Amino acid sequence: MMLPALSLLFLLPASAVMGVSTPPPGNNTFVLGKRQTFTNVRMTWYPNDTGPDTCTGESHQDSDFVVAMNTPQYGAGGCCGKQLVISYNGKSATATCVDECFTCPQYGQLDLTKGLFEYFAGDLGVGTVYGSWSYA
Repeated sequence: MMLPALSLLFLLPASAVMGVSTPPPGNNTFVLGKRQTFTNVRMTWYPNDTGPDTCTGESHQDSDFVVAMNTPQYGAGGCCGKQLVISYNGKSATATCVDECFTCPQYGQLDLTKGLFEYFAGDLGVGTVYGSWSYA
């Protein structure tokens, strides 16, 4: 007796048909993490004439939307190339993590390029703002 091709699909496990991966042996759960948002964190600005970044070795313009991550979260380059959505005073922007901020000891703290800081604060003379960010 020959079964129609469509019937064979029902004989296969769902993972084979749908391309669903199974967890590794001994691990029967998948953990879906909630995107963490860092709120009321200190954000300062830095000039890009300090030389190449620590992630790519490239130099950036003050107008680039890039950031330097605080030392505790930088994690030996773990943030390199990651996109962050930053919000302050009703404005949001996406920036790329390209460097470590050695003068940013607080967890969550970011150092923004001049252009990115001016986008949010309007004036570099403000010096420090407190906003929020999360990974995109």
